[in-house]
This record gives sequence, C-alpha cells and structure tokens, in this order.
Amino acid sequence: MPAAPPIPRAPGPPPGQAVRTPAPAPTATPARRPAPPPSGTVPVVAATVLFVSVVGVMAELGWIAGSRGLTLADLGDRALSLFDGLGASAQRLAASLGGDVWAGWKEVVLNPWYWAFLAVLCVLQWRFPARRELPTVSVGLGQDLVWFLTSTLLSVTVVAAWLAVLDVAWVGALGGWSLDLRDELGRWGLPLLALVVADLMGWLSHYLHHKVRPLWYFHAVHHSQEEMNILSDSRQHVIETMITATLVFVPARALGLDAPAASALAFLGVYVGAFIHANIRTNLGPARFLVISPQAHRVHHSAAAEHIDTNFGVIFAFWDYLFGTRYHDDDEYPTTGIHDRSFPLEQRANPLALAGSWLRQNAYPFRRLAER
Repeated sequence: MPAAPPIPRAPGPPPGQAVRTPAPAPTATPARRPAPPPSGTVPVVAATVLFVSVVGVMAELGWIAGSRGLTLADLGDRALSLFDGLGASAQRLAASLGGDVWAGWKEVVLNPWYWAFLAVLCVLQWRFPARRELPTVSVGLGQDLVWFLTSTLLSVTVVAAWLAVLDVAWVGALGGWSLDLRDELGRWGLPLLALVVADLMGWLSHYLHHKVRPLWYFHAVHHSQEEMNILSDSRQHVIETMITATLVFVPARALGLDAPAASALAFLGVYVGAFIHANIRTNLGPARFLVISPQAHRVHHSAAAEHIDTNFGVIFAFWDYLFGTRYHDDDEYPTTGIHDRSFPLEQRANPLALAGSWLRQNAYPFRRLAER
C-alpha cells in the first residue's frame, strides 16, 4: 500500500507528565534481529498454544453453558459469540441477547478461560519475546484494552443487529435456503468446510482493506499499533468489522452452519487473533505452511517497503502461498506501525487520555476521507 507523506505530530504534553516515547517512522531497513531462541523453542511454543487453544475453546463453551443453566446441546441457540465470525444465525443471536446487553458484555469480558489463555501468552511473551525492547505492560496495551472493552460492546449490539438484518434479508429473499451437506460431510465436516470458506472471505476482506484507499483508512486503525500485544486484535474499527462480517455471513449462511459449530469456530478465531498478535518469537516451524504464526503476522504489520501488502492470512497460511502474497523470509521480526504520523497514536496511560485517544482514532478514517 503506498504510504502517505509523513506529517509532523502535534506537540506532546507538558513536561513532567508520563508519556509514551513515539517510535521513529518505519523505514525500509529491516530491524536487527534478536538472538535466536534456545533449541526446541518452536515445538514448545506451538504445542503449548495448540493445547491451551483447544482446552480454552471447549472450556469457554462449557463455562457459558453452565452460567446460563444450559447443556452444550442447548448452547447453539443461546451462546454469545464475541464477533460471530462465521455468521451463525444472527436472528437467533439477537434473540438470545433478550435486550440484556450488559449480561452479554460481561459474559465475554469476564470469561475466566479467555483471560487464562492471555496469561499463558504473557508468559510466552516474557520467555520468548519477538522484540525484547517491548514491555509486557505498555501504553499500547492500555489502549488495546480500551478497544477490547468497547469492541466487545459494539459486537453484541451494533454488529449483532447488523447480522440480524442480514439474516432477515436472507430469509426474505431466499426463504432461508442453504446447501444440505450435513449428510455428505458429517456434523463436523460441515463446520470445517465453513471455516475454510469463511477464512478465504476473511483473506479477501483483508486484501481489499489494503488495496482500496477508503477501506485502508479504517484498517489503518488496526495497523497503527507500534507495541504489538495480546489484545491488539481488538483494535479494529467497527466499520471494518461490519464489512468483514458481511462478506463472511453469506457463505456461512449458504452452507447452513448451525449455531453450536459457529460458536466454537468463532471462539477459535478469537484465540487465534490473540496469539498471532502477541510479541512471541516463533514462526511455528513446519506448521507455518498451514496456519498463520506471530512472526508472519508481525511482518504483515510492518511498514517497511518490502513487507507492505504481504501475509494477508487470518487463520490459514495457504491462501497467501496460493495468491502469491506470502513474504519469503520466515525469520524477520520487524517493528510495526504506519507511515501517517498524523494518526492520533496514544501517548499517555491515564484512563482519560486513553479514552480521548480512542475517540480520535475512531474519527481518524472519517477525517482522512474528508481530506480527499
């Protein structure tokens, strides 16, 4: 993506106030690589993340079911998916909220299994950091925490309502038609196919957000993070979320994915998002040819000229190999960020400053569109 001309930032806060030291503008020179990790790091990290992800997804579904007095068989019509990433029946999702948005928000934000998973990632960041100069607790993490809390609220309100509208339109136009592939593919063969198809739609949405200038302004909010961490996946403008949800909704609905499977796969997407944005030094070894690693996604977040418009994969890596967008070096761990220095990057860690930064970051795409 061609970078906008650098624009000087506004002056910083008065002397004596805690500030975030702005990172230098990204350059095309690859960052110095940290020392290689001890032998066996990749297998340890990959095995740990795989195990915790599987346990976490299953435990999360069980925790939600238990908190509502449901069995897992009942969970399909009532489970709250954080992003409903595979477009499970939005009409049922909206009905499950029952107007109690606060309960739905708490169900996601206070889920102990998700936070336990993040704690494991924090340990891995400390033990195997991709870039040692990045602290585990930072101003960027604080800003991403604000994004996590607000994005969750928007997901159970605005995005859920939008998916409900799409579902009503689908039923009205097509009578709820969907392919009947359960007998051919089996109970879990169908959601696995839906996962692959939905991931392809996610790749396409990601590609378009880099290639279409107006869409890039919204996606630039996500790329602005210079201190990649376990919550950076939440730094996403609601407009981008709704565009991606629309692209994913159609194939998921056409395939007839049921709510229990969609919930499980949506939770998996949330766990994967936290993992690939973490400051962990691993390319997952041979598994990197199948799934996206933290190293591959860090390259995608780089603003260096040779890294721009590469590694668009969301979960699976083979789309980038298939479409020729995979970056060739699997051992680079560059700095991250965007070239537009007018972006209102967070500077101070106090809550009021972070809230103000969040508002300005949400307004940024509209300001850039108005300047066109």
